[in-house]
Amino acid sequence: MRKTPAYIAIGIATALVACNGVPDYVVQPDEMASLMADVRMADAIVSIQIREYADDTAKLALRRAVLQKHGVTEEQFDTSLVWYGHNIGKYQEVTQMSIDILEQRLKDATARAAGEAALSVAGDSVDIWTGPQVFSVNRRSPSQYVAFSFDSDRNWEPGDIYTLRTRVVSPLSKVRWNMTAYYDDGAVETATFNMNVTEPRKQELMLVTDSTRTAVRISGWIEISPDGHRPAIIDSLSLTRRRTNAILARNKHSSQRQIEPKNNKKEDADTITES
Repeated sequence: MRKTPAYIAIGIATALVACNGVPDYVVQPDEMASLMADVRMADAIVSIQIREYADDTAKLALRRAVLQKHGVTEEQFDTSLVWYGHNIGKYQEVTQMSIDILEQRLKDATARAAGEAALSVAGDSVDIWTGPQVFSVNRRSPSQYVAFSFDSDRNWEPGDIYTLRTRVVSPLSKVRWNMTAYYDDGAVETATFNMNVTEPRKQELMLVTDSTRTAVRISGWIEISPDGHRPAIIDSLSLTRRRTNAILARNKHSSQRQIEPKNNKKEDADTITES
């Protein structure tokens, strides 16, 4: 057999390597970075939605869906990982690109959620909740609290009514609610409610802000305590802001409404109870 001339062999080898130094049989850096970002997001979904991905079949189906989105087979992905693992410089480059993609997605999602929350006009009712709408807590969960905080924007008005709503899915669970309004003069107003849930049902907690003050932040938490060995689950979580007449706002405060001035002197506290 005749030997292939050296210059031809070099040409063939060069043709198999893209201009960026990555062989054609390896997923190219831009696509690999996007693929790795999607894989990490899929892993996050699996870790959060434990019940939905409790078995390996569901996890494998999600992984295949991610690979199919990029037109990459398992073999191509594994081969590419091996190649990048042996080329640390390229691996670090692709990893950083993947991180940049994830950070940009987070920024875009945050901006989009903030924009959606801000779309309101006088007289409108808007759901400003931007977090997950479903939470599951069991005795082994690291935390039994769902916390939230929203800073004021140009659409906030004195006397706005905030209603925190959710549906308790699992029965026999104890739930505590809290919403607190912080005003520009340092005053604080809070509403708290405790309940034992014996059957699945919708629940809500309302806080009417003071019509004579300007709220600068609304924050709060939900404590979900499972009773027994079953997890406590809430879904359809929302926080609705709606307008109200100033006079109505002064007359419809709940019996739990308490405003504390900035100096926190007990004798100056303005406690208003429903008549």
